[in-house]
Amino acid sequence: MKKIHKLVMASTMIAAVSLTVVGYTAVAAKGTASVVRGQYDFSDMTVRRVWFNTLDPVFMIDDYDRVWLDSNSNVLAEGNYEETGSDGSLLAPMAEMFRQIGAHYREDGNKITIVMNGDTLVLEIGKRDVTLNGVKIGNALSASQVPKKINAKDNGLNPYMTEDYYVTYLPVAYVLHTFQADIYTDGNVKSFYAAVPIFKTELTPDLAAVSDDYGVNYRSILKGDAEISDEIAENITAIQNADGGFGLLPEATDMAQENLEGRRGSLVSESTLEKGATIAELNYIADCLMETPDEAYESALIKGIHFLLENQNATGGWQMNPANPKGFRANLVFTDQITTDVLRLLRRVDSSNALKDVKNTVGAEKIAQAIKAGDHFILDSQLVYDGKKTGWASQYGEDGQAAMGRTYERESLSAFATADIAEYLMYSCDPEDMIKEAVESAVEWLEEVKIEDKEAVYISDLSMQNGFDVFLLDGTEPGILDTSFADDGLGTWASNYTYKSGKFKPLYSDVDPKRPEQPKVNDWNAAASDNLIWYATRSTITYYDNDLADVLIEEEYPTWIETGKALGTADDPAPDPDNKPAPDHGSSDSGSSSSYTTATDPNSGTWTQDEYGWRFTLKNGTQPKAQWIYLDWNGTKSWYYFSEEGYMITGWFEHEGNRYYLHPISDGTMGHMYVGWHFIDGKWYYFNQQSDGTMGKLLINTTTPDGYEVGADGTWVQ
Repeated sequence: MKKIHKLVMASTMIAAVSLTVVGYTAVAAKGTASVVRGQYDFSDMTVRRVWFNTLDPVFMIDDYDRVWLDSNSNVLAEGNYEETGSDGSLLAPMAEMFRQIGAHYREDGNKITIVMNGDTLVLEIGKRDVTLNGVKIGNALSASQVPKKINAKDNGLNPYMTEDYYVTYLPVAYVLHTFQADIYTDGNVKSFYAAVPIFKTELTPDLAAVSDDYGVNYRSILKGDAEISDEIAENITAIQNADGGFGLLPEATDMAQENLEGRRGSLVSESTLEKGATIAELNYIADCLMETPDEAYESALIKGIHFLLENQNATGGWQMNPANPKGFRANLVFTDQITTDVLRLLRRVDSSNALKDVKNTVGAEKIAQAIKAGDHFILDSQLVYDGKKTGWASQYGEDGQAAMGRTYERESLSAFATADIAEYLMYSCDPEDMIKEAVESAVEWLEEVKIEDKEAVYISDLSMQNGFDVFLLDGTEPGILDTSFADDGLGTWASNYTYKSGKFKPLYSDVDPKRPEQPKVNDWNAAASDNLIWYATRSTITYYDNDLADVLIEEEYPTWIETGKALGTADDPAPDPDNKPAPDHGSSDSGSSSSYTTATDPNSGTWTQDEYGWRFTLKNGTQPKAQWIYLDWNGTKSWYYFSEEGYMITGWFEHEGNRYYLHPISDGTMGHMYVGWHFIDGKWYYFNQQSDGTMGKLLINTTTPDGYEVGADGTWVQ
């Protein structure tokens, strides 16, 4: 769900970066390596910045971007990060760092080979000797620098692991000195810091980046709001993996750049659902198909749907990394709406006429069974406390129990996941039996845990790595200059909650594993406390959402219960629109061309057009077919009818023995049902305005409510 927070500007303090330079004392002679420190030719070289510390299971790269030391588990570097000479004792996993910067890294049993800048360094587990460019260097490493493998299952940070999982640790200072990095101590973030030069090769990522406001980047693909473009669609189909899924890209990646496929270098990765990858790309391809039929797009979508179906877990959910599940990436996840968004995509394919060839090729029954299993997984995984159903966790083990993921993702109830799941169920299912009970319980729980008297507010703070901090405020705190955030009322939801002593309490966990719970994480009065989270975690991880469930509780849920149907669907016209059109005997209908925009609740969705007409995709991914839909659209509340193929009907239309007229002019409300008097093709007609199940039908051989006679063809008898 899109997170929107109010912004408050306040005075800030600027903290300077403290760098201590340490001289180079590598064992290898200066001439042994291909790159000489300080003698860089930047025409074919780039310099990447990396940070390591011993507090967090991450390293940072470039602009303080946080990357997990091991992609599947929580592990910590060890040793002294302040020892920056080649004999430094800092040991850490380095495989992911080398993948990020574009160097060759390979593990073969106990042998580790790193190739970068024309140099080849070979180390061995348990050995002090190394080999550089074929020359063996005896006792190059001290006893504290010897490479080793650590079993992540036994380090106390990965309780979900049931099998041994070994991670290789290398001497960071020695390795980076060997490749001629400039190394410092960064006192501001208490880290070992290195500027690593690297020659550009076919492995070096060379991806162009673009900001949110100046193009289509990968972040907009993940968010689902990217504009449709053939060049982007062609890039997406080109980077699809052989198994049908997609790997992650850096979020700023320009999706329209030429040769995106070839510029990824070492960032080519296995298929995953992490952050919504694969699902987002397939939805984009589906959007393209709904605008323009294309064999390549259709083939890619079929391949991707097969990937999702083949990798659905036996429980009915989806794992973060289903094709290669290891560590926390083997968890069944609602994080980032992964399982619900897979189900939304499958429902979209199942219901869309434009995607019927995809559905038929994949198999309608296979898709239906996957949706059924997914819905059962959702119902089965709702958490119960003291005999009462509540919400959902963000991650589960295959045993059905809530599971820990990364260090800041502790076993807990997730308000974010709960709100998303409740919306999915309401937009996909009628309020019956177990579905109704599940949503009702979730809504009650969300009402119970709402923080009523405070809101999460951004505060400008240049001492933070990304220029701001986030605090929980009520407008009375000293030093806050702008309190307008409180003008429209207060209230927010924490992302996670634990159940203690009969009560639900917000849970704030740090990346730092020694800080699994920090009650003062966003306390303005503790802003300078050591009890706060490090590494700007509280401004890079969303701990609150001020608007998470307001619409869900106040509008969507009551509408769902009242109508007795999945949101966005209806059988026949029934409700009487507000602002009914008044009979008008003195003017005719006219209009001008206007483009469509996003629909509003309760039937929110998106219009798309192809050579055959207009279609409407509801928020749950389905398309109405052979049915009436009631929409509040461009300021006009009215009924629309969609054909069996899913196309909007316009003009004269006969349904169940009655005639209707649906607005045929492209003026932003095309397709809406006429009620009352209308002048059509030189004649006056009257359409029923009453909410009696036949609203909009043409009156014939009768007297209208305002006293005018109409004939057998419905025209006004003058």
